[in-house]
Amino acid sequence: STANLQDLVRDSKLDPHQVSKMICLPSVARHEGVCLHCFNGSEAASIGSNPLLTKLFQSLGGVVTLDSERDLEVCMMTTCSMGPLYGAMKHARDWLLESTSCLTKEEASYLV
Repeated sequence: STANLQDLVRDSKLDPHQVSKMICLPSVARHEGVCLHCFNGSEAASIGSNPLLTKLFQSLGGVVTLDSERDLEVCMMTTCSMGPLYGAMKHARDWLLESTSCLTKEEASYLV
């Protein structure tokens, strides 16, 4: 996520139209997350998304294709805010498990 598209083009030695960038949430490991995907510049974005990549990212839980790296970075801000929320939810689940004698971890997670 720290490499920008210009660096990816330079280091890969690929044609700029063949280079794109994807960032995903960890939940894609369970096919429940979303992938953020952008192309290298407005000219590449106007060509349209790569159907193979779109299908691949969709199978991981979903994809939002963006027109620019700037838009990708803006959208990343919303995904970054999820970490503290997930932490609070885990804390609430753990509190439920400690405070009750009958809930399973799955039930407590379902309640949260």
